Amino acid sequence: MPPSRRGSRHREVPLITIVAVAVAIAAVLSLLWLRRGSVDSSTRPHSVTYRTEGTAATTTVVFWSPNGTHKETGAVIPLTTAADNTLGLHFTMYSGNSADLTVRNETGIGAVTCVIEVDGTETTRKTSTDPYGTAHCKATVP
Repeated sequence: MPPSRRGSRHREVPLITIVAVAVAIAAVLSLLWLRRGSVDSSTRPHSVTYRTEGTAATTTVVFWSPNGTHKETGAVIPLTTAADNTLGLHFTMYSGNSADLTVRNETGIGAVTCVIEVDGTETTRKTSTDPYGTAHCKATVP
């Protein structure tokens, strides 16, 4: 005797229901994930600029960027971006990133100053007037 259609139909309904519920859950989770990304401030980029100022003839500059730590020996104040000769070094960073800039006076006279700006606003400024002195600026990107 052939199997009853009634028996097979009862097996398909729960499977269809399970698939429909799984698709609905996946859709809700996807929407929540997308919404989280659109309002999460840590995903918004910030413009960070490192600047050096002072009267020291020669300096060593150490700074952190999204590409790692960098050291420039024999750097002349003020630092400029080589590509377009603008003042300072420019980076894109995100909330929670640490901005770090150190300037060391490599001569016995003069002063060195470090400055960190986030989105065009100065957040940190430190100066050293000591011979062979160091100015260290550190900020957390908001």
